[in-house]
Amino acid sequence: MTALTLFDLAIRSMRKNIKHYYLYFFALILSVVLYFVFATLQYDQAIVEQGNKMISSAFLAAGILLIFIAGIFIVYANSIFLKRRSREIGLYQLIGLKKRTVARLLIVENTLLGIGALIVGIVIGMLVSRVFLLLLLKLIGFETTISVSFSIEAVLQTIAVFIGIFALTTIQMIRTVYRNTLLSLFNTEKAGEHPKKPKTSS
Repeated sequence: MTALTLFDLAIRSMRKNIKHYYLYFFALILSVVLYFVFATLQYDQAIVEQGNKMISSAFLAAGILLIFIAGIFIVYANSIFLKRRSREIGLYQLIGLKKRTVARLLIVENTLLGIGALIVGIVIGMLVSRVFLLLLLKLIGFETTISVSFSIEAVLQTIAVFIGIFALTTIQMIRTVYRNTLLSLFNTEKAGEHPKKPKTSS
């Protein structure tokens, strides 16, 4: 399978499974927005002009904490996403696709979702960060004109952080493909739809 046909298959798969993507894609966008807001405020000129190292340190600490929270949130959302698609992953292997090809297909899909989430999240984050900045400056009693600004440092930092998180979800996808048998893949979705009822004593 060539890269072109693999890309086409990924696009068709994404269109077919759009109902399964909303939670994972929403988790990606929300995480990008939150982290980008704090990264933007960390480098914002209005904050820098205040010369308050405590505020800058607080944003830095919040950003580090958000990395861990976003990582856990996205990995968890991805696990739900993979569980919902376990039958499809099994069907791909059943019709003759090698595990390597299926893994590459999931990686292409994850890459496209990641790029889309970064673009949407950064755009939304640029607007939301102005609201946060306005509230913060009012709290510290600093009056200034608030305008939409673009921080290349915040963008690069956000991209670098989420490339790392996307790497984790990629590993998670590869493990799902290689460590599960066809039977376990089909049973995973069935178990999620019909959870076992607890036994009642007679």
